Amino acid sequence: MTEAAPDHRGRPRHLTSVTVPATHPPRRGQQVRTAGVLGNLGPGWLVDSWSLMIQRTDLPMPRRHHAVTPTWTDHRTFDPLSLAWVGALTRLGCPPVHVSTAASLLPHRRLRRELRAASLVMVDSPYAVAWVRAATPRATPVVMNAHNIETGLYPAESGWRQRVASEIERCEAAALRAAALVFVPSDDDARRATDIGAHRVVVVPNGVDLDRFWRADADRRPALRVELGLPADRRLAVFTGAGHPPNAEAVLILEQHAEAYAAADVTVMIVGRCGVGRAPVRNVIHVGEVPEVAPYLAVADVGVCPLRSGGGTSFKTIEYLAASLPVVTTPVGARGLRLVAGRDAVVCEADEMPGQVRGLLANPLGAASLADAGRTAAEAFSWAGIGAVAAVALDEVLEGRPAGPARVA
Repeated sequence: MTEAAPDHRGRPRHLTSVTVPATHPPRRGQQVRTAGVLGNLGPGWLVDSWSLMIQRTDLPMPRRHHAVTPTWTDHRTFDPLSLAWVGALTRLGCPPVHVSTAASLLPHRRLRRELRAASLVMVDSPYAVAWVRAATPRATPVVMNAHNIETGLYPAESGWRQRVASEIERCEAAALRAAALVFVPSDDDARRATDIGAHRVVVVPNGVDLDRFWRADADRRPALRVELGLPADRRLAVFTGAGHPPNAEAVLILEQHAEAYAAADVTVMIVGRCGVGRAPVRNVIHVGEVPEVAPYLAVADVGVCPLRSGGGTSFKTIEYLAASLPVVTTPVGARGLRLVAGRDAVVCEADEMPGQVRGLLANPLGAASLADAGRTAAEAFSWAGIGAVAAVALDEVLEGRPAGPARVA
């Protein structure tokens, strides 16, 4: 492994990351965010990431350890109690509350040794902060890498959901106050984290691997669609997403508007777990989970994002932009990205999207101009730049520099 640069005390900079889901290879938004930061801190940091769970891609024989980069090693800590608990909550549409309690029921000796040896510890879930903080020496800073601010995101209509919502609020507030540094993806999240009680907040945007996404030219697109099992002669509007409740809500909206998209001569293509298990709907293609979304973006005609709820910023919107797709999104889908409406993307309400897609695709020059501007906007979200500035913020905490007001990295 590459030797890390020493900190101000002459010790190697060693970051230990603790996640609930597996970190690498990343499959969902929070995993992509964590992997993007860890993989781009630069050669001055040695990184070990430890997860409490495995994922389906690990089966049938999960790898316990593997080198992701010369400076980053990923580890699986198979915790059956946490896996069962989180799996049950996920099926109910809830985040992993009480995972700190579940993790404390097993010894986790190797991970505890790692926490004692680290220069800094980073946690990607507010629900694991209590266990990690208790297992980490008091002098070692704990950093929270927040995907969003979850308080208020989960509805509390019934008695047990009200209890879950109360636990989310309590746990997130305690985690934000306990962290020496909090990374958040947007200015709005920074304000909310500060209001809740975070002491030191830095905006580290969600990013994208620009080399991962590409655009198939018009001549190659029909053949590539056939390879993917898609209609070669239809215009396709793509939506991607994991099984997160805001994504499920967006899929329902797209299904409700399926006939309006058909009238616009556009078929809706839904890629990801958000569309798994749904009943067939005319003019909607449910692709399901795929190993890589980039080929589906490459053959689409437009990226749509009819989100009406959610926190943080939308990875799918950034990926559409990186894939040089013209984008039609709601204000929620564009939140926190500082896009210029009409130049970088079309921003409208979900009910207006079929008409906006029709108008956009009827104007090829306008669609191409929007796609070019969107790709330029995506370049501001390169993980290489984001990781480098995150490393500066970590250095400041490690070296004990005073905290300033919430700021953008």
